[in-house]
Amino acid sequence: MLLQPGTHILNGKYRIERLLGEGASAEVYLVYQEELGDEQALKVLKREIGGKGSTEITKYRDRFRLEGRLQAQLRRNTRVLQV
Repeated sequence: MLLQPGTHILNGKYRIERLLGEGASAEVYLVYQEELGDEQALKVLKREIGGKGSTEITKYRDRFRLEGRLQAQLRRNTRVLQV
């Protein structure tokens, strides 16, 4: 596990609650967003997936960014209800 429960990240904006799951390239954590008082999921790429400039890290980083763009599109869709 990369991040320990209770750790504050991103300038104290989020507190790690627990690990939700992990795959080949990333770990997903339940985090508490301090400012909004809300729980969210945070996906973090694993360090060991490849070095800087490698084709492996580039592949995972591109997929990671695509997931973020798709989620942003879903949030803007008026037919999708946020819970």
